[in-house]
Amino acid sequence: MTRQHWLAAAGIIGLATLLAFTGVFNPNLPTHAQSDQPGSIMTVSAHGEIAADPDTGQIEIGVQTQERTAQQAIEANARKMTAVVDALSGLGIDERDIQTSRFSVAPVYERRDREEDLLVGFQAENRVRVIVRDIEKLGEIIDRTTRAGANRIHNINFLISDRQDLEDQALRLAIKNARRQADVAADESGVRIVGIKKIDIVSDAAPVPYARADMAESAATPVMPGQVDLRVRVNVTFDISR
Repeated sequence: MTRQHWLAAAGIIGLATLLAFTGVFNPNLPTHAQSDQPGSIMTVSAHGEIAADPDTGQIEIGVQTQERTAQQAIEANARKMTAVVDALSGLGIDERDIQTSRFSVAPVYERRDREEDLLVGFQAENRVRVIVRDIEKLGEIIDRTTRAGANRIHNINFLISDRQDLEDQALRLAIKNARRQADVAADESGVRIVGIKKIDIVSDAAPVPYARADMAESAATPVMPGQVDLRVRVNVTFDISR
């Protein structure tokens, strides 16, 4: 072999060795592998909903009074509000379930067309938020407190005191709905679901409001609790492959 042929052969062998070492020329490495790139994904939104009977109520009960001076309005309001709280205690409402939610004192003016408005007195309002753990008593609470002097009833809501099991049921249903939707979408798109990448959970349970009530007109004010809907919404990201 001449010197020129020997040098050419050595160069070819050296180049092959270098390519094998760097992986550029490696028969064990598939040419379609792209492990450094993120896989394809599909994101589906779904919700699960469970309806249940509420076991707890919330109600705001208040007294509004108007007198010639602010002090007189406050004093008159305090007398009536004390009677209202006593009525609640007489119905078995614990003191810890009664919380002041609003107190205000404001001037009251008489509007006049061609003259300056005339101050005619002051209005005081005191309102408490009451948690009712026996919702069968709600109608009686409205009746007795209005007889004691309450003239404002607001924001009746119905709740479930222990929602954990129901929310778990709603979550399972939401995830099942998400998987069902993903299976349909994958089948129609010609892809396969190979795993779950991420699940975002959003609880959407809310109290059911009851219509605002005015003064009770009878000794048996009807209060209909209905049912509470507990909703859980999920955003599920699936890993997919063709």
